Amino acid sequence: MRKVPPPICLYVTSNDDFEEVQTFVDDASFYYGVQMVHRSGSMRRVLTEFILNKPELKACLMGVRNGDPGSERLDIFTPTDSDWPQLMRVCPILKWSYSQVWKFLLDHEVPYCSLYDEGYTSLGSRSTTMKNPLLKHPNNPLCYLPAYTLADDSTERQGRG
Repeated sequence: MRKVPPPICLYVTSNDDFEEVQTFVDDASFYYGVQMVHRSGSMRRVLTEFILNKPELKACLMGVRNGDPGSERLDIFTPTDSDWPQLMRVCPILKWSYSQVWKFLLDHEVPYCSLYDEGYTSLGSRSTTMKNPLLKHPNNPLCYLPAYTLADDSTERQGRG
């Protein structure tokens, strides 16, 4: 029987990350049995160094989908730009909407970051991300509804600065 190594996941961090995201990444790496590699810095620099050390890697899976910044230039299979390390970007959910992603996650009980249950609909750094104001609870302005209750897909990034 042929042994296949676990998939490698590159997680690029900053000094401004949510602790809950880090917890989710750690839990997910264990849950899915992937090799998680943590690196800090700019995405381009980290990826360049990573590929230099792992030249056998030829493709990367991405969670980008329609509506995400830059998604309009992508197909499901798109090579990286010429000034980036050369990889095939594979975007399996590129044509999915925000609500389709949530339907899939909930229908299949896929684990997700706890911040999405607290009113966040798009996650970035702590200093530029806030709860989506459209999810304020109608009867309690101190509480927020979960991300999957957002009615208008186009308002997902309302919590991003």
